[in-house]
Amino acid sequence: MVVAMTSYNYAKPLGDLGLKAMQVRGRLQEGMVADITLFDPKTVTDNATYAKGTLPLTGIPQMIVNGIVVMRDSEPLKAFHAGQHIRFELQEKGRFRPILAENWTREFYVAPIDFGGGVTGSQPQVLTTSGGHFDNH
Repeated sequence: MVVAMTSYNYAKPLGDLGLKAMQVRGRLQEGMVADITLFDPKTVTDNATYAKGTLPLTGIPQMIVNGIVVMRDSEPLKAFHAGQHIRFELQEKGRFRPILAENWTREFYVAPIDFGGGVTGSQPQVLTTSGGHFDNH
């Protein structure tokens, strides 16, 4: 569930809005873009301070960006070009449509399904409507 909350739930709304690069991100699945960080939360240290805000964190042994290994044995590899610019394509007309803040979660947040082990009563409820669409305005 943590993976969905930190990756897919950010990628899906952007993909649904037409950002093609985000339609293939946010999940580990064949054919998708692989951005993976392997770490043990007990060993990750944020070294940045207010005085030195750009100090990198430590404790990340492996990282893969766009299918390319960019960090191995906690050392960043120097010669790689794995990252990609993620931008909307230019359009004649914008896609803006107003939505109330309280309806954002209902329309764009994807709650992962609990397959057991969760706290009883803490799982998201599935919302349905008669017409299949929510009134967001």
